Amino acid sequence: MNRSLIICLFCASILVVSCTEPPVYAESKVITDQTWSAQKKYVLEPVIKDTTALYNVFFTLRNTGSYPYRNIWLFVETEKPNGVVKVDTIDCPIAYPDGRWIGRSAGELKDNLILYQQNKRFDQSGKYRYRIQHGMRDTMLKEVTDVGLRIDKVKTNN
Repeated sequence: MNRSLIICLFCASILVVSCTEPPVYAESKVITDQTWSAQKKYVLEPVIKDTTALYNVFFTLRNTGSYPYRNIWLFVETEKPNGVVKVDTIDCPIAYPDGRWIGRSAGELKDNLILYQQNKRFDQSGKYRYRIQHGMRDTMLKEVTDVGLRIDKVKTNN
């Protein structure tokens, strides 16, 4: 019985992984010396071709276990292909109130996937530009190793 259960779980995990579409866009920027200056903006430039599809847009953050806060505030400028810019301030929780990390752990590193926009429809095709900087009070935010952007196409049941 135990062996059958293991085989079933293994087959189910392969099925789930094989049915998952790769992201439309995924890129991370390494933060030098694990110290993010408040003036430093990281720029990510996805190209969107399909304006009829729905997308989920995420920020990816990686920090060490020594990061001293439960969240990271981000200032985000999104520039459309026509040059129109939208500015957002986003609170990204990365730890529970009791101090446990929310994201996946890989040793000392904590990987966080923060949902920014759900079921978003991009109204223009072309290159979008996301400029991301931290909005924390620390001028030099320590123990953050990477920041990135991920865009997934929402699956529809057609």
